[in-house]
Parts: sequence; C-alpha cells; structure tokens
Amino acid sequence: MTGFLDLKGKRFGKLTAIYRIEDGEKGYAKWKCRCDCGGEIIASTKHLKRGTVTNCGCEPKKTADRGNIAEDLKGRRFGMLVVMRRGENINGRVSWYCKCDCGNETLCIARDLKNGDAKSCGCMKKMKNIRYKDIGGERFGRLVTLHPTLKRDKKGSVKWKCRCDCGKILLVTEDALVRGNTTSCGCKKAEVQEQVFNNVSLYDGTSYTILKFRKKPRVDNSSGHLGITLRKSGRYRAHIGFRGKHYNLGTYESLQEALEIRKYAEETLHEGFCKAFERWKRLSSDDKDWEEKNPLIYDVSFKDKEFYVTCNIKELGRKKLTGNPQETTE
Repeated sequence: MTGFLDLKGKRFGKLTAIYRIEDGEKGYAKWKCRCDCGGEIIASTKHLKRGTVTNCGCEPKKTADRGNIAEDLKGRRFGMLVVMRRGENINGRVSWYCKCDCGNETLCIARDLKNGDAKSCGCMKKMKNIRYKDIGGERFGRLVTLHPTLKRDKKGSVKWKCRCDCGKILLVTEDALVRGNTTSCGCKKAEVQEQVFNNVSLYDGTSYTILKFRKKPRVDNSSGHLGITLRKSGRYRAHIGFRGKHYNLGTYESLQEALEIRKYAEETLHEGFCKAFERWKRLSSDDKDWEEKNPLIYDVSFKDKEFYVTCNIKELGRKKLTGNPQETTE
C-alpha cells in the first residue's frame, strides 16, 4: 500500500483531522475534519498543510483575487440549486455544496453561482436535447411549474416539478397541466369531496343520501353491477360496504347468485338504515336536543352469510308516543 501522511488528530487552524476518506486530486488524501464550531468539512492534505482551509466555512474568507470577504450563500437559491454548506476551495476560490431540485448534490464555485453560470447540477444541459414546451413559472389551477425533469410518461410527455398552493411538491406531465386534467396535488378534490360529504344528510358518519340514491357502479367495475366483481377465475364475488366496514358476501358460480345475495345485503343494510333514519328524523322533528338524548342505533353483525341488526327505532317510537299522543309508532 502506498504510504500517506497521517494527519489524524492534528489541528489546522480551527480544524481537527478525524479520519482519512480517500485519495483526492494528484494523490493527496482527503480528510474528514471537525471544526471548533461543531461543523464538519472534507479537505485534502494539500489544502490543510498549506493553510488554504482552516475552518468549515463558519469564518469569512478572503477571495483569491480581490481580497473581499466571501459572502455567506448558505440557504440561498440559484436557479435549480439551493446552497447547503461550505465546500473545499477549488483553485483558491470559495465553493459551496448545493442541492439540485432534481435531487443531486453538486459542488459549485461561489462566483459561478452569483454570475448565473451554475444553475443546476448539469441536468438542465440534458434537458436541451429533449423537446418540450417551456411552461416554467406558469400557473395551472393551484399548481405552479418549477422546472422540467428528465422523466416522461408512456406517451412521451415531459414531467414537470410543480408546487401546489398547499405547499406540496409533485411531478405532473405537461399534457395533464395544459389540458387541465391536473390542477392540484389532490387537495382540491379532497376539499370538494368534503363539501359534498357535508352537504348530504349524515348520521354518525353514515351518509343517508349516498345510501338512498347511489345506484350506479364505478366505471372500473368489472361486472357492470354495483357490489359485484368478476374474478379471473370467472366466478363472481359479492361485497358491500356499510358504516366504514366492508363485508365479503362470498364468491359464486353465476352472476344471478351474486346479485341475489347483494340485493339481500342492500335491503338489510342500506334500505333498512334509510327507513330507520327517515323514521328517526320524523320522530325528532329536527329537535337537536331530542336527537342528542335519543340517538338512533343501527348496529350490524355478519355471520354465515346472514346479517343480524340491532335497531332501537321501535323503542324510540313508543317513547315518543308516551310524550306526544299525536305520534304513531308506524
């Protein structure tokens, strides 16, 4: 093994060499050093011995040609680059480690950052060979485009890094932005769904409106029937959701069998709850105090493809009748 100068534990200005990293330029070893301020930096044997590097960057340093105090660039943005920490001087010039928006880290001379010669880690040069419409800085709904990336979708549309008004960063294709297919990170859809959810009749997290009126299956439904899924085996699986739970109703050879068990589940869970809810609302006459004191109970258990329902609507009807002779229990 080629011998090298052991600097471990030695001090150079405010720096103390901790351990050797690797060979650097022209065979000079690189050392991990800890500064008296607590910061760390990697510096070569040559720069340490010559006194070129004496701290992690915590102290201002004079530039090689002008003698001006080096400007602290930490945290500043230059194009796609954000300055992270002071780096080892390059040919006597102050340099900084920067994080590119594409995710890569690169070492840049401070002069190149400030005069605009360094704007990315090099990924922007690769983008010059890719044809794309420049929509940088434009707004599409809640999204503002930051910069294009090297990624494309299956159709060849360039993916842009975008910032949503909510603060989230995401990749969206140029086609989706220009055509208006994507206008937020998903927060807009969530807000709309919440508004719709709040505008329907709810009880204990259950939507009476959805249970009462939703009859069409989802567009990606494989069987064309609500609550029926066509398996790869050719069999039909029936299922139903109610009050945050999902019930597997079994798998059947024929579509008719699956539809029958699904219909039974709808009548018991959805229609049964809706009828109980309607009766409960008539009993309450929108009296919020009465509703709070007399909540509707509609609990369900499922065993051996049978539903067992516990409902207190008849009990509430008798209780209401006792307090108001004009009410009927129906």
